[in-house]
Amino acid sequence: MASTFTSSLRIEKPGHGDYFNSWETVANRIFDLVDDAVAGTTKITTTGGPTLLTTANGTADQARRAILLIEGALVGNATITVPNLSKVYALFNGTSGAFSVTILVDGAAGTLVMPQQTAAFIATDGAGNISFVTAPVAPSGAVSIIGLPQFTGGDVTSPSAGSTQLNIGAGRVTGPHLAGGAALANIADNTIPAAKLQTGAAAASLGNAPSSTIYGNVTGAAAARSDVTLAQLAAALVADATARASLAGVPATTATLVDGPSIAWDAGVAKLATVTLAGNRVLANPTNLAAGTYILIVRQDATGSRTLTFGAAFRWPNGTAPTLSTAAGATDIISFVSDGTNLYGVAQKGFA
Repeated sequence: MASTFTSSLRIEKPGHGDYFNSWETVANRIFDLVDDAVAGTTKITTTGGPTLLTTANGTADQARRAILLIEGALVGNATITVPNLSKVYALFNGTSGAFSVTILVDGAAGTLVMPQQTAAFIATDGAGNISFVTAPVAPSGAVSIIGLPQFTGGDVTSPSAGSTQLNIGAGRVTGPHLAGGAALANIADNTIPAAKLQTGAAAASLGNAPSSTIYGNVTGAAAARSDVTLAQLAAALVADATARASLAGVPATTATLVDGPSIAWDAGVAKLATVTLAGNRVLANPTNLAAGTYILIVRQDATGSRTLTFGAAFRWPNGTAPTLSTAAGATDIISFVSDGTNLYGVAQKGFA
């Protein structure tokens, strides 16, 4: 009598009278396939394009195995097609490159996009559907603690540098040490009263320092540490594009712009600026611009009737720049919203 095969895992079911005096052959083959289905790994190396997992009755195939490991440097979007059968997979997308990995169900409409450098359990139901059983997470051994945790002591230590993460809402870390390779931080009650942050040769100690200085090295190089003034720290942040983007929503102090034929505005230093016009002027495009809100206060000098022309980065309703107040000593306030490239402004004029 001919063998048949199970519907989901394609494992052989020998017929009556089959394998007489040789059952160990088929039994061992079945054990191997069950082992694949429970703990086997299929490695898929791709640079993009379609990959159809192999299926075979009674012999080893890609789709039967429990773990799907996708890797490779993508140069295009990739698709991995699994059979339209009831199955749970442990899936890891270890690819790199700015492209997507999509899991498809063979012959059906079910799709699932798997983020890069994450792992998750996924399931197909045999009816064309595919879904996450668990949400994708970075499988780095990272510890993610969300909400209002309180730690009163103990160590959280990662096996390699940088792989320990604590994401804490409004909670407290009262005593633990967080260690990841060369990085070390002691944090207490949302403050750093005597903490030390170290990474390689660059180090900075925060706490018990004068309110206007930080003891450290603003360059991050291996030079000797010294008092770093807040002005030096601010200059370093302004010079760094990533830091500017991070601080885009933080209010800055008012800056008085220097009057002249062409007026310069460093938006990374001040989001609120004021200028007094002593002649017909041009306001140049701001430097170090980031997404956020900005305010410009424009005043006429004692003579008045001064004009202000705006650079190309300034945009206006209906494309028309405002005509400023001309009375001596008049004050106009222009509010801007920036997308990081242009400033979109509305003027309120004639403040006495």
